[in-house]
Amino acid sequence: MGSYLDAFTMKGKVSIVTGGGRGIGLGIARALAGAGSDLLLVSRTEAQLAAAAADIVQDFGCRVEIIAAVLMLCGAAIGAQIGVTAVKYIRGYGIRLLFAIMIILAGSSVALKQFNLTTAASWVVMCAALGMCLVIMVKLWNGFKKEQAEKAAYAGKGGA
Repeated sequence: MGSYLDAFTMKGKVSIVTGGGRGIGLGIARALAGAGSDLLLVSRTEAQLAAAAADIVQDFGCRVEIIAAVLMLCGAAIGAQIGVTAVKYIRGYGIRLLFAIMIILAGSSVALKQFNLTTAASWVVMCAALGMCLVIMVKLWNGFKKEQAEKAAYAGKGGA
């Protein structure tokens, strides 16, 4: 009879660990490697990732790949700005409804993956994201045009 830890084996699996260069992320990465998993470590600092990966490979002998995600920060910053702007023009329940629909479709994608329909799941998520982007862009454009018209009307009345 084996150890109770045998039930938690990760052999043959690949785990993605964000913040895997230090702290809690590194601790989780080491635990997963100890359970037999290969790793993909993601963090902002490549030097920390390289050192962590070398230590994990030496200690556990698993395969470790690293991704320094500096570019992801730029994308997140741009996404945050778009989100703030979208909330400015899509007030009330409109934005909540869009995100609720996206969450429902993401959940249905997970369900499709459980039935090994990964292509359909990918299409559901991509179409939902593109559709949401299209709706947000149209709302942003309409809000921008309305704001420009209000400014023009105000300027025509002798405003600043």
